[in-house]
Order: sequence, then structure tokens, then C-alpha cells
Amino acid sequence: MHTNPLAFALNEEDYPVALGLRDEIQATISHIEPATQTETTNTDAADVPEEIKGWNWGAFAFNWIWGIGNKTYLPLLALIPIFDIVWIFICGAKGNEWAWKDGHYTDVESFKNTQATWNRAGLVMFIIQVVLIALYILLLGMIFTFFSHMEF
Repeated sequence: MHTNPLAFALNEEDYPVALGLRDEIQATISHIEPATQTETTNTDAADVPEEIKGWNWGAFAFNWIWGIGNKTYLPLLALIPIFDIVWIFICGAKGNEWAWKDGHYTDVESFKNTQATWNRAGLVMFIIQVVLIALYILLLGMIFTFFSHMEF
């Protein structure tokens, strides 16, 4: 059994020219250092800048989807029936802080740019939901009025 990982592909007898390439590749690989993580996770509550704190429409309207997209998993609790009624408001209020702590943001500007997209989408979704609920209530009122005036 060969101890060299490249030996199975480059046999000394069959490929004398490639042998030089194998040695060069091995020398190059031996000098490569493992990659280090350059971005840090902001875990301390004091690390959250004041301009980040505030309401997040994306976290409110898309709660668990927003959570997965921002690598923060507390919004998954919004999948629990009944509990979600309260939890979506907590997500909206604390979402920016969770995303800052759990995400790998290096500066406030990139964070705000990312969350601006979520905020626009969340606000649009909230408005659509309010309009649909209003139409539903109006439709129910019309149906109820129609049937209450009918004589059977």
C-alpha cells in the first residue's frame, strides 16, 4: 500500500516525466496552511451598535425564513402554533440584534444594506396581508348581509 496519496496515480516506472510534477505538487501542498476564519461572530450584547437596534419588518413578516437566511434560529419558534402570535412581534423587535450577533457581518453598512432588502420585502408582505384580511372581512360581511336579508 502506498503512503503517498499521489503515488497511485503516478507510478515511477510508467511516468518518469510526471514524477517531477508529482514532487513539485507535493512540495506546493506541504506549504499550504489551513484556511483561517477571517470573519467573527458578534456574540456580546454590547457589540450590537445602536444604529442596528430597531424594528425589522423582514423578521416580523418572514420570521422563520428570515431566521434561516440570517443564520439565527430563534425565529424558528414561530412555527409553534399559538406561540407564534406573540413570537412574531419579538422577532420584529429583536431581529436586527439576533442577525448581528449570529451573522458574520464585518461592518454596520453591509448589515444595513442586507436588512434593507428584508425590510422592504417584509413591509410589502405585511401590507398585502392586511389588505387580504380586510377584503376577507368585507367579503364575510357581504355574505352575512346577503343571507340575513333572504327569506327562506
